[in-house]
Amino acid sequence: MGRSSADDRPPTTRVGSAPWLIEKWGGPDLLAAVEGRLSTSDAALNPDPRAREEWLNCEPRTRKLYIRSLRSVMAWSISIRHAPVALMTPLQVRDYLNLFTPGQRKNIRDALSQLFGIAGEEGVLETNPLNGRKASVKRRLRKRVKGGRKSNVECWSRTDVDFYCHVALTTPAWQNAIGRRRKVAWRGGSILIRLMYETAADSTDVMTWEKATHVVEREGYRGIDFDRGKTGQPTFIPLSDRLLREIDESGAFFLVTDPFGNPYEPVRDDARMRGHMITLQEQVVKAGGRRRIYDHLRHSAATEAEEMGVALDKVRHLTAHKDSAMNREVYVQTSAKITVEIQQKRGLITPKQ
Repeated sequence: MGRSSADDRPPTTRVGSAPWLIEKWGGPDLLAAVEGRLSTSDAALNPDPRAREEWLNCEPRTRKLYIRSLRSVMAWSISIRHAPVALMTPLQVRDYLNLFTPGQRKNIRDALSQLFGIAGEEGVLETNPLNGRKASVKRRLRKRVKGGRKSNVECWSRTDVDFYCHVALTTPAWQNAIGRRRKVAWRGGSILIRLMYETAADSTDVMTWEKATHVVEREGYRGIDFDRGKTGQPTFIPLSDRLLREIDESGAFFLVTDPFGNPYEPVRDDARMRGHMITLQEQVVKAGGRRRIYDHLRHSAATEAEEMGVALDKVRHLTAHKDSAMNREVYVQTSAKITVEIQQKRGLITPKQ
């Protein structure tokens, strides 16, 4: 399966090889995106109608993540002259995966699992080299169960949130603009951090919120009304006066904007916003603050609510973890009242007279 140094011809695609399976999964457009002939965003947002149902049913961000992982798989496949996956041994696959960091390894393993499953269904692979099981067995999403592996979460304190927001508002940093670099502060970064902290939402949710659509009044409080990206669950979260004041003063149509006042476009601008968040994190560390993980803001909100005496059964109304058997409309009505109570106990809002 090795490649001769004297053989410079590009490898041909063979039945059962990685590029063959990639095209079977997502159609010619997916293969074009993996090979760099089509942009990642275009392939993620507009899947090939000839693709398998599993690919068409993926969320755009999931497709984007798969495309990035498949590029690494494609590079490996080229190095072994596009050998069919039936010739891959568990030892080879393990050694390949060990070249990556744990996070990268998980994503690439997921992509390989999809390809091996398709190979089994197409009858070109008997045994999955990832787990030694029959390759044609349908792939399942595994839910973490009680007692399973957990990642360590470092909760943000209210002081951490305030410090990050202060740096975002007051400390200019070099940012890339079209055709030039400018040193600017990031007002939208302060709103982003506070929104993630107060609503327990992900940055990919927050970046899409519009002032006219999502800032509403309910139960006597102004807050955010949105559908969570993780669950699709309608949620209303009251906001603090401090955050509402920042939003009102920003004057932008979108709640979160980039350092130059421009909105972020979902999926296409995920990496650009992440870059701004990393720059802010670096500025905070330079100013003497602690390096915090943005994804832990969601967990911090739930932890703080519990520490303030909110029952766990009510905390799920903040994070929108729902019972699938619960009536959607009843949940929304109940959620607004309970999230008001949660935000009051967190000290973010005060009771109305």
